[in-house]
Amino acid sequence: MWNTVKTFKVGNFDVSVAWAYEDMPIRDCFEETEEEFAAMQARCDDYTDTHYQLRVLAEYDDVEMGSAYIGSCYAAGMDPAQDINDGVGGYLEDFVSEAVSEAQDEAVAMIDRLKADFLN
Repeated sequence: MWNTVKTFKVGNFDVSVAWAYEDMPIRDCFEETEEEFAAMQARCDDYTDTHYQLRVLAEYDDVEMGSAYIGSCYAAGMDPAQDINDGVGGYLEDFVSEAVSEAQDEAVAMIDRLKADFLN
């Protein structure tokens, strides 16, 4: 289940940023020592930290046009919502740009398909 943290407009697109718990084991995602893995897992188990996935959707008229996903985000000592509101280590703008760029490309392709299907 995705937990939406923020929604906003970028041009004609409605953008939403959400998180969900990461299913991949921590040890498969990071390059830490066994002791560090154990500590990270313990902190996730007691909800001090959160290992999560991030999703950015760009929609037009409630239709998904673009997206960006990143797995294995790690919110140390905070809730994922706080990590997202803090900018995901400076990467959130890049993920939003990626989703919006994909949405713009899809919109142009859709216009071309609609013209070909309905104007010929």
